[in-house]
Amino acid sequence: MNLKSQKIMRKSFMIVAAVAAMSFLMAGNRAVAQDNMKYVEVTAKVDKQVVPDELMLNVTVYEKDLKKPQTLESVEKGMIKVVTDLGLNPKEVMTIDDMGASLRRKFLKKDEVQERRSYTLKLSNANQLAICMDSFGRMGIYDMNLGQMKVSTELEKQTKDELLAAAARQAKENADVLTGALGAKTGKPIYIQSYYNIAQGGYQPRYMLKSMTMLDSAEGANAVQGTELDVDKVSVSISVTCRFEIDTK
Repeated sequence: MNLKSQKIMRKSFMIVAAVAAMSFLMAGNRAVAQDNMKYVEVTAKVDKQVVPDELMLNVTVYEKDLKKPQTLESVEKGMIKVVTDLGLNPKEVMTIDDMGASLRRKFLKKDEVQERRSYTLKLSNANQLAICMDSFGRMGIYDMNLGQMKVSTELEKQTKDELLAAAARQAKENADVLTGALGAKTGKPIYIQSYYNIAQGGYQPRYMLKSMTMLDSAEGANAVQGTELDVDKVSVSISVTCRFEIDTK
């Protein structure tokens, strides 16, 4: 390495060292400023148990299980009436899927075809769910199962906002207790951070009544009637961390 190259390397090293020193000093000044700040930091956590308001009921009606003069169409009309009597709009809460039978017609012999219709009902509470299951059972429908249960977007937001406000108030109260014990007062907030958690259950069937067609229709109806359903609650929690200035005046 020649003399010129050595001088260039020494000069570059000095520049890098100077920059590193400036960075260290600046970082030290920021740390000192933070250390000199008079504040109290508190954390508050609140939670709430929320009942899911979106309950999916899956229903399948088999033509072979119906007794005359029942037909798939007449049973469907009966289901629609039950939903309407609950004050719900069937077009909004009820979906119909009878594609299974249509597809089988293409691949199976005529005597192997099993006509059926499948429905999904989107209900809001356990009472609606129990009424539907009781009513459908009396109609001779026994293939029903509870699908997904979850908290709707609207209810989740409402609960989250409620808990955020409660946690913030609790944090301020905690700060007042701490500063008051030291003969000071809580000043304005200078930092707020929140953490949110909801334990959505996802697909967790809680009740199932399936394949009861082997029972006598009266027995099956009695088994369904008087159904009492209890929907698992969902835990929603908010944790808030706040820093408040300490007023010593």
